[in-house]
Amino acid sequence: MKPLTKDQMGVFWSRVNKTQTCWLWTGARWLDQMRYARIKFNGQDMKAHRVSWIMENGEIPEGLCVCHHCDNPICVRPEHLFLATNAENQYDCNLKGRRARGERHGSRSHPGLCRGTLNPSAKLTENEVRQIRAVFAQYNIRKSDLGAIYGVTGAQVGHILSGKTWKHLRG
Repeated sequence: MKPLTKDQMGVFWSRVNKTQTCWLWTGARWLDQMRYARIKFNGQDMKAHRVSWIMENGEIPEGLCVCHHCDNPICVRPEHLFLATNAENQYDCNLKGRRARGERHGSRSHPGLCRGTLNPSAKLTENEVRQIRAVFAQYNIRKSDLGAIYGVTGAQVGHILSGKTWKHLRG
């Protein structure tokens, strides 16, 4: 990323509401699935807290995440940010109880989400998914070939076989 001008930094900080605790991004934004403020900056789509880190500390080393001590996804206060590996970030998430489990899990908090053939986007039936698993186990056919037979991609067959999708049919 090219160095930021004082004008760019001034524009960024003018769009921050500095409260007693967190500094909240208030500029034009859209939130991603994890509720992080995403902004266009230097022609790139970036998370606002990452821009804050870069302005205060320089480039983010390869393979590291910018995490929040405060757990507020729209906070850009540099003192609330720290670098961690993805594994450290996941550990921090678990330690602070932010991992969605039990009643907070998506299947419970969004009961309208449908599994299997009840999902309007489903391209396969439960019987076809069982057949894909059985055929792969017996003949070790290529995933792309198996996908072509059932009208889905080889990647989708891989997701079925690994249990990433259709996991309710496992066991």
